[in-house]
Amino acid sequence: MKTKVIYFIAGLAVGLLAWFVGDRVAASQREQRYQAAMEEYEQEEFLAEKDSEPEYDHGALLKLELTNLSGTTRSLGEWAEGHETLFVNLWATWCGPCIQEMPSITNLHTQVGEDVAFFIISY
Repeated sequence: MKTKVIYFIAGLAVGLLAWFVGDRVAASQREQRYQAAMEEYEQEEFLAEKDSEPEYDHGALLKLELTNLSGTTRSLGEWAEGHETLFVNLWATWCGPCIQEMPSITNLHTQVGEDVAFFIISY
């Protein structure tokens, strides 16, 4: 019985030691990857790429067909006629952060009024 207890304690100690060493090695590897990513970020070439504005096909976006809650279907461009600025938000009814941001979107709509066309697209 005494031998079994000794083997159990020794096995437990070895297991805990292996887990601790493995955890420290993983943390060290994460730190190395983080440092490498930060060095890459700080390089001028990387920052120069980020300075360029990405090209978007706005025409394709305006052709996107949307159906409102009443069942009327039109292109985004048709819905947005008369507005210089569009606010487009994609969200899902099951998405907690999406639901949490709705009051702030409502407040923004109240502040800017009809100057901005708001599109909250649920998928």
